[in-house]
Amino acid sequence: MSGLAYDMTDATSAGASSGASSGASSAAQPASAGPSRWTWAAALMLALTFSQGWAMLIAGPKGDPAASAAIRNAFFPAYGVALALLLLKPGAAMRGALREPLVWVLMAVVAASTTWSADPDATSRRALAVGFTALAGLVVAVRFDWRRLADLFAATFLTLAILSLLFALFLPAYGRMSDVFPGAWRGVFQEKNGLGRYMTHGALFLAGAAVLNPRRRRLWSAGAVLAAGLVVMSGSKTSLVVMGLGFAALAFVGVVRRGGPVATILAVWSGAAAVLAGAAVLMLQPALVFAALGKDATLTGRTQIWAAVGRLIAERPLTGWGYGAVWTGEGVWSPLARIVKEVRFRPFEAHNTWLETRLALGWIGLAAWSALFASAWLRTLVATFTGPAGYIALPFLTAFSLTTLDESVAFTYNDILWMVFVALATRLALDVRGEAAPAQA
Repeated sequence: MSGLAYDMTDATSAGASSGASSGASSAAQPASAGPSRWTWAAALMLALTFSQGWAMLIAGPKGDPAASAAIRNAFFPAYGVALALLLLKPGAAMRGALREPLVWVLMAVVAASTTWSADPDATSRRALAVGFTALAGLVVAVRFDWRRLADLFAATFLTLAILSLLFALFLPAYGRMSDVFPGAWRGVFQEKNGLGRYMTHGALFLAGAAVLNPRRRRLWSAGAVLAAGLVVMSGSKTSLVVMGLGFAALAFVGVVRRGGPVATILAVWSGAAAVLAGAAVLMLQPALVFAALGKDATLTGRTQIWAAVGRLIAERPLTGWGYGAVWTGEGVWSPLARIVKEVRFRPFEAHNTWLETRLALGWIGLAAWSALFASAWLRTLVATFTGPAGYIALPFLTAFSLTTLDESVAFTYNDILWMVFVALATRLALDVRGEAAPAQA
């Protein structure tokens, strides 16, 4: 993919010229020299590192990446690159941080949780890691406009998709599940749900990039088809549903941006009706939803985990147990031991972002995360009607928000989704102030 990254440095007006006839004119950005080749290479390195698509090669197909010192150490070069990009343009990074301070308020709460953590050493290490992951999103956001952000993450997910396909076809010991869900594809990830989740976002980014960059429309469209096919092969029905709703959000943006006033009104009303109808089905006929997702009424044991987590939350409602302090503590009296004793199996997360946040950071952290989440959604909805951001931000936030209901995906250390969230939230905030990405970065 390095050739692709280098090609992206071209100063081109193709996006603007083709957009005039395709309806993507509002999505096209003014031509500029854009980020340098080295900036592209650094940004792609950050995204690929935080994707963790390489971790299984080190840990092995049955290893635990979280327990591998080699994998933990492999993130340090990415931290160094993020820091170097910060130091090269500290003013731009400071402006980006000030435009969306809620990211850093949340990071401050994460760092402060070291003082009340059940495992201060683990919290301090993971607070540093999640801070550097957020920094990667910040330094990318202040250098890339929406078209280039779309290209960057599209290239990242296309790389992961191609590698996942190759692993599944030619290295089945790595690319396919063997013990649980035998035969299900997992690609370069540890389990099938990981492939389903990341390829869902990959399909959406690739499709959005196809709209924003007509020069690479065929490449990104083919990549979107590949990523969507990998979601199917993962066997993750939840990811399949989330991907479908993400594409619905992308179609909504297309109608709003191209369809005129009548089509926009119809799209808004249809979207609102669909949300209300979905909520009604979930409340009145939950069995139908469970059947569609291939889950039982316990959501594959999630409700048991939620009940156990709720009891721990009740003991420390204001502050929680500390960031990253619960799920790796193996002591007899640790919070994890109490959860395992209650649910009778070993979970690795709360399987709900909102419960996970309360468990780690209490009401204080939940307030900080909720404010950031609401801010990102508000700016995304405004941008959907006013600029190109909607083609990327609305599908991503739709899929991300749905995933928060049954997975712990918010501000996860060393994870590409947190890098992406910070990058989009910061870019949205900069757009509100009318600050374009610099011509050279």
